Amino acid sequence: MEKIVTTTMMVFMVLGALDRAVFRNRFGLGNEFVKGLNSVGPLILGMAGIMCSAPVVGRLLLKLVTPLFSTIGADPSIIAGTCFGLDMGGYYMTASMSDDPAAIMLGGVILSTVLGATIAFTIPVALTLCRPEDAPAVSRGIVFGIISIPFGTIAAAMFSGLTLRYTLINAAPAFVLAALLAGGMIFFPQKTLIIFRAFGNLLQAFIILALAAAGVEATLGITVIPGMDPLADQLEIISMIGITLAGAYPFVHVLSRILSPVLNMIARLMGVNGPSVTGMLACLANPLPMYDMIALMDERGKVLAMAFCTCANAMIGDHFAFISIAYPEGTVAMFVVKIVSAAVALFIAALATKKGGKT
Repeated sequence: MEKIVTTTMMVFMVLGALDRAVFRNRFGLGNEFVKGLNSVGPLILGMAGIMCSAPVVGRLLLKLVTPLFSTIGADPSIIAGTCFGLDMGGYYMTASMSDDPAAIMLGGVILSTVLGATIAFTIPVALTLCRPEDAPAVSRGIVFGIISIPFGTIAAAMFSGLTLRYTLINAAPAFVLAALLAGGMIFFPQKTLIIFRAFGNLLQAFIILALAAAGVEATLGITVIPGMDPLADQLEIISMIGITLAGAYPFVHVLSRILSPVLNMIARLMGVNGPSVTGMLACLANPLPMYDMIALMDERGKVLAMAFCTCANAMIGDHFAFISIAYPEGTVAMFVVKIVSAAVALFIAALATKKGGKT
């Protein structure tokens, strides 16, 4: 399946390049092609530092969590994917902490692409970018997304050949954290937001400083942080992610134009307005455009869109581009956990809200 998806992205990458070079963006694909390539700079800023420092951070995390995880028989490497997004260190830290393919699949791929991404990105970014009056609906949607993650995790683990017993034991700390997180979002929303904003700010600061340290080591040969992976290797991976995104963005552009009548019908069936469904489609490539559209959504749409986006964000964009390059055998598991979790989240959110814009 990963070959089919990758080939599709490359076809649209070529179409985007042709539209840009030959047709002067007549079909709108050229700009999307350039947008994908332009993402390389921000990706270097947001990913390279944590990718280089993954072995160092992994060893530190092992020392901190091994006693706790050992008491329940869980692999301590799972903590990385629980707290860090797939492309924000979750995968690389897990891989540096464990040689077990099952742990890498469960923690480094399945959990990191949903729960880790929610903790490290969705909560601090979505709640910071949305208007204060939209925060309650956005928070509620995130909660519905979080409580759906265990369903997708189990489905993806089973699909990947992991046993139910192994999954429940090793994902137990993540499920407990998800429950605590959902409770915090419900009962202490402001305090929870403060905590995760602080976590997000500290993470971003560390990533930037680690990038600077890796840059000094790569160019001057001066080791600032011992044990880091070479920067050049990470830049090669990130460049390939940019190539994949240069196909993913044109693909989503074409998809949105083709499905425009269908999206309007889906919006009516779901009882939400057009921007709500359009935002859900946009988040499949990158969640930031959807966050910008929240103010245009009705109240029910905000909840449903955030529930969906919490689980499905970047499924055919950043996360797919990363996993297809870094760990291709995890591509299908990434799709399964996102699709199942997002479907459950939408179902729960739809039951918990009323049509007509009220929640």
